[in-house]
Amino acid sequence: MGGVGSGVAIFKNNQMSHQMYKLADECSNNQAEQLAIVQALEKVKDFSHLQGPLRTAAVHTDSKIKLDAIANPRNH
Repeated sequence: MGGVGSGVAIFKNNQMSHQMYKLADECSNNQAEQLAIVQALEKVKDFSHLQGPLRTAAVHTDSKIKLDAIANPRNH
């Protein structure tokens, strides 16, 4: 099995849920890591019923470059 994929682990009330994503074979490892961060943040939006509009999230990554790229609205 080849190709690139990414995964998201979300902990809610000390219970882990996760999702796996398969990317096109042309995608890079960097793209997979960026997708995982974005998908995790998208999932957090679904938790508004738990904490209301003031919910928080922590993103753990070893790459400041990826965080900067995601935060840049001009980066496609």
